[in-house]
Amino acid sequence: MLNTYGDTLVVKHKTIIRLPMLQDAANEEFLPFYNIRLVAGRNLLHSDSLHEFLINETACSQLGFSRPDQAPGKMVYWRGKPYPIAGVVADFHQQSYRKAILPLFIAHIPDWEKTYAIRVKPGNISGTISQLAKAWKSVYPNLDFDYWFLDEEIADIYSSEQKTEHLLQVATLTAIFISCMGLFGLALFLTRQRAKEIAIRKVLGAGLRRILTLLTGDFLHPIVLAFCIAIPLATLLMHRWLQTFAYRTSINVFVLLLAAVIIIAAALATIAVQTIRSALANPVDSLREE
Repeated sequence: MLNTYGDTLVVKHKTIIRLPMLQDAANEEFLPFYNIRLVAGRNLLHSDSLHEFLINETACSQLGFSRPDQAPGKMVYWRGKPYPIAGVVADFHQQSYRKAILPLFIAHIPDWEKTYAIRVKPGNISGTISQLAKAWKSVYPNLDFDYWFLDEEIADIYSSEQKTEHLLQVATLTAIFISCMGLFGLALFLTRQRAKEIAIRKVLGAGLRRILTLLTGDFLHPIVLAFCIAIPLATLLMHRWLQTFAYRTSINVFVLLLAAVIIIAAALATIAVQTIRSALANPVDSLREE
């Protein structure tokens, strides 16, 4: 399969339209091999030369057809020669989601077909590749055998996003760990500093729930404040990052609320041990120390 860009497809439909298009050189096995859906018309017929085109939905629309079923049978002119449109295929991505789907035509052009697409069963991949290399050398002894996997090629398209994701995960976990250690130290300091107050409240009849509410409230207020500052900034950064994609999802409010719950739960879990220990301590011991 060979992808190029820049040649001009000229179609006669009401008016003459000159449209730059991506080009895939393939035979009639291309659609079933990649499970590409045929929207209108038919697949390419078996041939040994260029006789007809398949176009995608984007090309169909930009060529002036209001419906895909209007395109099959229409004549197009490419490199000065007329060819019929055999069918219209559903749009599919050949590039990153950062780029919009471009107009595309698929045709059997033997001079451009320099690669083979082969589906192999999982398992003995190395043995399969070795057999393919031997078969290649027996047919093309003067050409080097080279291969790649489609899933790896697709993964390479998003390698920068994967690296960014990994760095963000490490940075986030590091920040959470440091924050939890800071909260634990702060809880230890404040509970010891307020030991006498806690003891007096218990003597005066304050229950465990009241004391826990008192202690955790000191921590929840700055956590909620930090969350209120961080969420708008994070939303803005996510929005700007998503704008770099031609096809993108929306920011889900549920994800932001879930993040808030996780942050508060992590903070409470960090300070829970120390606050519960202080709330359950014997007030006599605290007053005696004072």
